[in-house]
Amino acid sequence: MPHKFYYSERLHGKKEFGVVLNGGSYINSDFLTIIFYKNPLHKIVRLGLITKKSVGQAVERNRAKRRLREIFRLNKDRLLKGLDIVFMLKPPIIKMSYGEIETKAMEMLAKKNLILK
Repeated sequence: MPHKFYYSERLHGKKEFGVVLNGGSYINSDFLTIIFYKNPLHKIVRLGLITKKSVGQAVERNRAKRRLREIFRLNKDRLLKGLDIVFMLKPPIIKMSYGEIETKAMEMLAKKNLILK
């Protein structure tokens, strides 16, 4: 089955991001902060991305966001259903490879038992 990143799997607007940011739990690292919220109203996993200009130039920020979207797209079936996840990028992420980002992000999610076994 092909993996796709559907419109319905994205967080949209200030209200949806606010629910996650205000009611969610935080996982911090030096390159990324993951905020997750177990949303009982949804049966799918949804993703939101937040990037500040301090992360780098537009090209670097967009590359990092594309990498995180791809990591989400390929691993969303392994995540608990009904999760809303926001990735907040930090400047060290632009110097990391795709493999490093994927490994560390999945380890962060696994530590909080957000990955299905």
